[in-house]
Amino acid sequence: MSLSEASLDDRRARFPLGASLTVQDLDDDPFGVLARLRRDEPVTWLTGDGVWLITGYSLVDEVHRDRVRFATDLESSDIRHLFGVTMLTVDGPAHRTHRRPFDLTLRRRYTEDNYAELVRALSAELLTNLAQARGAELVGAFAKPLALRLVGDVLGFDSSDVAALEDLVTAMAAADGLAVTPEVLAHAAAVRKRFGHEVVAALKRAPQSSPRSVLAAVAAGRGSDGLSDDDIINNTINMIFGAVDPTAILIGTVLWALLSNPEQLREVRGRRELIPQAVDEAARLHPPFGSSVRYLASDTSFFGAEMSAGEKVHAMIISANRDEAVFADPARFDLHRSDLRMSIAFGRGLHFCIGESLAKLAAREATAVALTALPHLRFDPTRPSEPRGAGHHQLERLDVLYGA
Repeated sequence: MSLSEASLDDRRARFPLGASLTVQDLDDDPFGVLARLRRDEPVTWLTGDGVWLITGYSLVDEVHRDRVRFATDLESSDIRHLFGVTMLTVDGPAHRTHRRPFDLTLRRRYTEDNYAELVRALSAELLTNLAQARGAELVGAFAKPLALRLVGDVLGFDSSDVAALEDLVTAMAAADGLAVTPEVLAHAAAVRKRFGHEVVAALKRAPQSSPRSVLAAVAAGRGSDGLSDDDIINNTINMIFGAVDPTAILIGTVLWALLSNPEQLREVRGRRELIPQAVDEAARLHPPFGSSVRYLASDTSFFGAEMSAGEKVHAMIISANRDEAVFADPARFDLHRSDLRMSIAFGRGLHFCIGESLAKLAAREATAVALTALPHLRFDPTRPSEPRGAGHHQLERLDVLYGA
């Protein structure tokens, strides 16, 4: 939708910080910009990009929980245009219909019982190949291939599908930023359409070739779950994107966070039972997805802001998880943080991330294997790195040295 010039002028006056900022500013300095917004404009309108940003913890939490005002189920949703009708783009009973068949094999107990050994085996294989050298780039050589192979196996794809999975994730990630071009969206749609054939093939063979997999469970419920073939394809593609990237990002981020805090790394080496806390704390500080997207279901007033039906809202998880009103010393990585349970790294409410348990399991097991397989693990001082970006918040690379 488009606003009149008078309405735009009103918003520029009401939200001067938002009028002066762009999505690029957020990507360049997310923590600095978001801290200013939390303090001075916790709800703001980015005039140049035409989106609402919500940055305070309590407000982000409210957006996640309020499905009446802040919806996903809109025909105009660009996420729906990207992924189709899926559990991500519907609310209420329809959401449960789309989510339930996929959720059965991704609950915490099931993932731990069925996939932990797979993560350990894949991690050991990848790190054995790396251990012959004195250093490596662990995002590209470890975290990403581990996540791709793990998610492919968990869903029910085979090894020949990995290249197609990677192409799909790359195209979807490019199209899921805070601001994207029509050309990027069109390319992602074309890749998604081609990949539908891979989903259909995997769905047919999964009950025999991968009986513990997500698609095997979906196949077992076909005809009684209310999902069409297109629904299954769309939800599977949504899950690939929603599982591969967060898993890879979280693995790299945990290792980066521990290497950045040598005292806490030593503590984890001596007490491996602290690894789950390290994973949760790394996810709080550097959540894989910086924001959750919602749309205004109707004209509404929210924290003094007059919002119009159909407008896009980014609830900034990356900001909420550093809100000084909730977290003590929020920029500090702290294994023993008493307020860690307040983290909303994987969202909250109806659309809580379906891949959260798998991503955390992968990060825990991969970290444990890496700390054993790569002795004297440390940063490569010639290639410093840190997580960047606001929408997709991640390490581009993690260059390390190991051995004596």
